[in-house]
Amino acid sequence: MSFRVVRVIDGDTFKVAPAWSTGGKAGDRVRIANLDAPELPSVAGFGAKHRLEALLYGQIVNLYAQTVNDYGRLVAEVFLNGQDVSYRLRPNCVNSYPTKRRAGHTQGAHRTAAAD
Repeated sequence: MSFRVVRVIDGDTFKVAPAWSTGGKAGDRVRIANLDAPELPSVAGFGAKHRLEALLYGQIVNLYAQTVNDYGRLVAEVFLNGQDVSYRLRPNCVNSYPTKRRAGHTQGAHRTAAAD
């Protein structure tokens, strides 16, 4: 499903419209899977937020849900124009977690988030 990024919260979290729903849960906040950006209010955290804003704000993204975390955010692989956003952001992040891919698609029990 496609979603528009309407706000960037920090270097690895943003809001989308319309709201997503998956596994009986719904919301508008998305946490990029396989990525751990520096925290705000550090200088590196503001830099990570700025990079994410420059890349995603106002853009249409596709989300491939992994889970909903304890904060009610959808943890998802995020794709912009068919490219995994986490790969573009990893050089500037604290931690990154490689994912297994086959022919550009996610493996495992991932679900596509649906718009409400």
